Amino acid sequence: MQSRNSRPLCRAKRMTLMTNKTYLKYLRENKLFDFANKGDNIDQMMLYMFARTQSMFTWSGLPETIPCYMLEMYLQINGYAGICRVNGDLYAFCGGLGGEPDAYYQPTILTVANPYLQLNKEFKIGEDCVVIRNDVFYQGLTPLFNKYASQLAENELSMYMATINTRIQSAISAGDDTTKESAQKFIDDLIKGKLGVIADNPFLESLKTLPLSTSANTNVLGDLIEQEQYLKASWYNELGLNANYNMKREALNSAESTINNDILFPLIDEMLKQRQIACEQINALFGTDISVELNSSWKDNKKEQAEIKSSDEQGSEPEAEESEPEAEESEPEAEESEPEAEESEPEAEESTSEAIEEIKEDIEEIKDDLKEGDADDREKNTTGDSD
Repeated sequence: MQSRNSRPLCRAKRMTLMTNKTYLKYLRENKLFDFANKGDNIDQMMLYMFARTQSMFTWSGLPETIPCYMLEMYLQINGYAGICRVNGDLYAFCGGLGGEPDAYYQPTILTVANPYLQLNKEFKIGEDCVVIRNDVFYQGLTPLFNKYASQLAENELSMYMATINTRIQSAISAGDDTTKESAQKFIDDLIKGKLGVIADNPFLESLKTLPLSTSANTNVLGDLIEQEQYLKASWYNELGLNANYNMKREALNSAESTINNDILFPLIDEMLKQRQIACEQINALFGTDISVELNSSWKDNKKEQAEIKSSDEQGSEPEAEESEPEAEESEPEAEESEPEAEESEPEAEESTSEAIEEIKEDIEEIKDDLKEGDADDREKNTTGDSD
């Protein structure tokens, strides 16, 4: 028998199960992802990527009235945020930039309207407020995200359609209702795992099939998968994350895997620089101690590249130092080679004269052999005459 204390827990479990059932019912009614709804799909991709980039920077020294995630959301989505003092507290606003442009045609006024704070005021930039830029052109990340999300939405829709088309192996055409019902029963039996039996020839004569599936459909699907990898990797590379896409269909070597390092950080470095400049201005204007630095994978990647760069520099310095003594040693060797060259000249003359003497001796021996041969021939001839 259950105790009274366990009844609330049981009611909570029942409520949880009811909630889960309601959610499962919702999933059953809306179980298919709508690939054709490109607008919602683009928004979802962008929001998921903004959720990832929330971890790009870490702020320290921010007041409680400025949540870090709201500040980054203003900067990344809108391209800028204004830091203003209201009722003695600092707030981050996303107002309108305007006023009379300065000498470089930059805005001088930040107009803010906030119903919660009952605020409707114009702040002079540099005197009453500080504008933090996400980048030098106030762009933010929204245009970049929209570009890649739009391409990915189109590509995923094409992949979905190509996947559906791979199910169509052939089209079946029936000449009458009887043949249609027999063909449908034959297909249903195959789906259930039963062997179908064809009873008469009229069924075969009235039934026609048109093959639709070809190897080209499979190639299209493979190309779309490669394009998906390429778009995602390019998107991550724009954000300073190394995501290599392998279009070679084979393993990558170490040089190919690190080839993207040079293009990863320029945008991230620019975003960090603008935030650090704004921190200096805020601290000078409002007497705060706010700082910002890279965070998460961006910090690790930056540290790894700095270590690789320092190791390369350290490796190149000893090689340069070793090359200098080698050059100095080569000079005495050159000097020593000069006497050797001078000594080699008499040796060359002696060897040439010796060779000439040997050739002369060989010639004399050949002459002696020829004379002996002629004498033998004469003796033979005289002996033959006497006989």
